[in-house]
This record gives sequence, C-alpha cells and structure tokens, in this order.
Amino acid sequence: MKNTDHNTISEGKKEICFHEGRIYFTKHLERKLFFFLTILMLILGIVSYISV
Repeated sequence: MKNTDHNTISEGKKEICFHEGRIYFTKHLERKLFFFLTILMLILGIVSYISV
C-alpha cells in the first residue's frame, strides 16, 4: 500500500522549493508563516489603536 500522508516530510526535503518560477512551501512552514503574520498584524493593530 502506498503512503499517501502528505503531512510527513522526508528529512532530505527543503521547506522552501523554487521550481519553474514559483515558490513552494511545505504545509508546516506555511502554517508557521501565517501564524507569525497573524500575530504581527494583531500587534500592529493594538499599537495603531493605542497611538490614535
């Protein structure tokens, strides 16, 4: 039976892959990136609200 679990990453793969002019992320890296950007937007929103 074929292993179809796409969440697992082999140790040899990179988290960022540039192929034919496109950038591909692993699911794990994408989740970390969007979590960081969400927290950053939250902090900037709070700072913007306080400084007004």
